[in-house]
Amino acid sequence: MSGALNFSQEIEDVSWLAESTERLDSLSSFSRILATIQTAPELFGMLKSLISPVLGTKEFCIYAISRETASFRNIFLEQDQLMGMVPVCFRPEIPFNHIGGFEEQFRNGITSELPIDIDRLVSTLAIDLFVEKLYFKDSFLHQIIGLRLGKQLIGICLFIFEGKRVPVSFRTPSMQFFCDQVSQTVNRIIVNNTISKQQEERDLLLSLSIAIAKVRNQEQLQLTLSQHLKKYLGFSHTAIALYDESRKSYNLFSLDPHSKSKDHPEYPKLKTKNFELNDAFTRKMSATPYTVSFNLEDYASEDLPVYLRVNKECGIKVLWGHGFRTEEKTLGILVFFFDKATQLNNDTMALLTGIGHQISVAVSNILALQQVNKLLWLKSTMLSFGIELRMTKDIRLLSQIIKKQIQELLQVREFAITVISEDRSSCRLFFYDHAHEFVKNQAFRSNGANEISLDHELFREIMKSPTPLRFPANSLENSVFQDLLTPTDDDVLVGAKITIGDEAVGILLMTCEGMRAISAERQIFDSFCSQLGIIITNITAHQKLENQLKETDRYRQRLEVEKTYLFEEISTLLNNSEIVGTSKSLRSVYHLVSQVARSNSTVLILGETGTGKELFARAIHNNSPRKNKLMIKVNCAAIPPNLIESELFGHEKGSFTGATERRIGKFELAHGGTLFLDEVGEMPLDLQVKLLRALQEKEIERVGGKTTIAVDVRIIAATNRDLEEEMSAGRFRKDLYYRLNIFPISLPPLRERRDDIEVLVNHFIEKYSKRCGKNIQGIGPNALLDLKRYHWPGNIRELEHMIERSILLANTNIIKQVPLPLMKVEQVFVPGKEEQVILRTIDEHERQHILNILNHCGGRIAGIGNAAEILGVPPTTLNSKMRRLGIKRGHTL
Repeated sequence: MSGALNFSQEIEDVSWLAESTERLDSLSSFSRILATIQTAPELFGMLKSLISPVLGTKEFCIYAISRETASFRNIFLEQDQLMGMVPVCFRPEIPFNHIGGFEEQFRNGITSELPIDIDRLVSTLAIDLFVEKLYFKDSFLHQIIGLRLGKQLIGICLFIFEGKRVPVSFRTPSMQFFCDQVSQTVNRIIVNNTISKQQEERDLLLSLSIAIAKVRNQEQLQLTLSQHLKKYLGFSHTAIALYDESRKSYNLFSLDPHSKSKDHPEYPKLKTKNFELNDAFTRKMSATPYTVSFNLEDYASEDLPVYLRVNKECGIKVLWGHGFRTEEKTLGILVFFFDKATQLNNDTMALLTGIGHQISVAVSNILALQQVNKLLWLKSTMLSFGIELRMTKDIRLLSQIIKKQIQELLQVREFAITVISEDRSSCRLFFYDHAHEFVKNQAFRSNGANEISLDHELFREIMKSPTPLRFPANSLENSVFQDLLTPTDDDVLVGAKITIGDEAVGILLMTCEGMRAISAERQIFDSFCSQLGIIITNITAHQKLENQLKETDRYRQRLEVEKTYLFEEISTLLNNSEIVGTSKSLRSVYHLVSQVARSNSTVLILGETGTGKELFARAIHNNSPRKNKLMIKVNCAAIPPNLIESELFGHEKGSFTGATERRIGKFELAHGGTLFLDEVGEMPLDLQVKLLRALQEKEIERVGGKTTIAVDVRIIAATNRDLEEEMSAGRFRKDLYYRLNIFPISLPPLRERRDDIEVLVNHFIEKYSKRCGKNIQGIGPNALLDLKRYHWPGNIRELEHMIERSILLANTNIIKQVPLPLMKVEQVFVPGKEEQVILRTIDEHERQHILNILNHCGGRIAGIGNAAEILGVPPTTLNSKMRRLGIKRGHTL
């Protein structure tokens, strides 16, 4: 433009040039100015200010031929500086295919080195191709001048004239020289534009490279693309997809946050992690190293994949796809979306190739950084996960921690973890979601803790495979997992083995959206399973140790109780180490004892108080397979009703007021041995129910306890009550009676085994004479006779205490008198008469009864303790009866 200004200063008045065509020869003086012009705006200014007045043109325009686009392009309309200055009547670009039948000639004319008739080619151009005819209201003339460089056509110069004729002739040498100078100037401008564009592209790639070096994530990458490329390329938005080698498909890596299609109802589907691109368009874009262009208007919406249909419905007309790659492999596709028709030329393709290299670097950096961050995050997460797991041993709390981590790391919806038994034949549920609705179900509470056989097809497959496996959703039917794991239609069921080293310690079952997350995050999955294996091993080992400690503590407590109990029972063991007696009735009891002793059946011993029920219970125990264990004795009548349950079943600490520590009950103490329930008829009704349950289920529950305890106890019960009468009176449960009355043994009272009295007396004399510090050798015949005549309501216990008292009262080494209590008539025993059944009259019975009393009293009628006092009549009355019944003193023994 500076040249144009200088020229205008030298020629102050140029109006004389229009007077004749010969004066146009002076246009050669413009060559100096044209030689200085480098840009299209400078050329436009010079032509506008100097040439137009000289030539008398109304409008003018220059079109350069573009080899890449095969078209004429208006060099003035491409300049932002000239916007509004170039008339809108001139079209910006005219493709060769609009020229008609001369398209091929123009293509050859600009590329062939053979001589062609440029003037004839130019003459074929119609003005309507370049100018909107309606723009000029009046008639106008035009002149199209071909701009050539040597033998090649590089463009045209179009002049519009008003009037009826063209004021100048373009065939003169001066005009030809002028046109050649313009051609050279246009060529120089084209070359400068090419150089400028190349420099601009280099600067663009350099700035893009610098910006990409700072990119750390997808959002920054999209922002960088928009800032550096959007203005230059004119796209609406971009998207990047990465190639997944394992799935042989593309997954969206980043979407432009300013996408024109972001408000489309199906757009959120594109943002999901499972969305894949595996169609003809992506395959075509990735198959070539060059950029591929698609005109979406050439396709019906229903024929397009969803991501293209969404964009088309939002106004996108054209897309460019460029596959970027490294030397080793294809990385992905960079896609540009345009909302207006856009031509892809060779220059742009070359630029996009450079951009693709930059995107490869950026994506590789982002992926590497993500991998590093992921490893750091994984290390931190696994560390904190491991710490959390090791900080607690509570299964419910651990399940919550596992649920949170497995959902965050692997997008798992539901899970269940089992621990494998030591014999490798079964497993049991260990970790699961305790907040699941099914957990509250009674069926789960009943079956959730049961052992699950590993002889199931699903478990067998899992145990064989070193990798996670996918199973049909119905694989868990008829198992506890069926309602605990409920995969939806979009979910899959996955199972994996949890190992420590080469040993499987558990099985992980889970429902998730697909195997993709697990496959893609295999390192995370393996690390997660390793942590689970460690915590399962630790907890099971801890549980074993706790159980061993509890068992040890239980044995210790039991030994302490047994020690105390043995000290309490040692006198009984020593003092009642044998049963004394050989009478016929006792021998029948011996036979019953020998029959039942070696079994584990329950025995019910019936007999009056003092008949030796405990001795016979101990005899049964000592002759049974349980003789090496304790026989624990419980006197149900001696324990208060409110404490007997605690005595039998034990209690937990704090279960009731005064329960300051846990106590082992008699059932636990007798585990493996015998429990002797003495005076069982005295047991309260409410406790009889619990006793019955313990006998039937062979398990007990401590007072205040939450779990049942299995016990192996043989029951021997004893009572001096008539249990059938107690049942009739409602004081004893029938079901408990029938449970105890499996093998009843009735012990005879002492009055039915008088033959054993002498043996018993000698036994007790030997026992108590040393204890009392006396040397008693035996008992006198009269005293022994008195003992045999006595009724013995207290049975052997009464006899034992009577002998001990007699030893203390004896003044010699022979017991001559036993301080027996006064007997009523019905308590008198006449030897040899106990089994006689004689029919007599009332007088005969009265006569026999008086004789018996007289015999007992030695014939003495009057006096304290004699016949009249025992019969309860005055002596005179007794004498009268004796005379009436014919009883004489000689009749007495």
